[in-house]
Amino acid sequence: MDAKIATALLGLAGVLIGGAITAGANYILAVRKERADEKKDTRTHQAEIRKALRLVIRELTVAVAHVQRTIETKVWFDQPLSQRAWDTYAPVLAPDLPIKCWDAVMKAYYYFDTLNRLAPTAITQLSSEVAGMLITIHEHIKAGAEALTEYESDVAVVRDDPAKRGRAGLRTLLRLLTMRPFTTRKS
Repeated sequence: MDAKIATALLGLAGVLIGGAITAGANYILAVRKERADEKKDTRTHQAEIRKALRLVIRELTVAVAHVQRTIETKVWFDQPLSQRAWDTYAPVLAPDLPIKCWDAVMKAYYYFDTLNRLAPTAITQLSSEVAGMLITIHEHIKAGAEALTEYESDVAVVRDDPAKRGRAGLRTLLRLLTMRPFTTRKS
């Protein structure tokens, strides 16, 4: 074999090996970055869920306390109760809450609304009819708060899922092979 051809073949082999090493290293780094991004997204989502749960539970707990006080003292509270946490965080909680929990919370806020609509029409001293309604309202709002509290205790930190590794690696490999730039996936 001619020396020039051998030199050229060795040079080509070096380029191919160097390219393979570079592609492999880029692949590994891209997979690691994708996993880190997924973990970060999961942690951010979980923090948002925990915040939403805590604020909505607090709002319902305050309503339960006000209704309980009103039932015991037979004196109406002076202002409508705020539903700001629910108005803000219902869209955050909707995709994650189990249907039973969601139904309990929806029912709680239905009665929460009823409670706020009753407030301006109620006189200072409660009639026995309104007191009976307040007991029902109290039970449903309390059930919603308890459902959320139970769900909050079940919310666990999602660990690294080995099953996702293969899919993440395959997506990364396909992107590298098609030479498409990486884009962050929004959940």
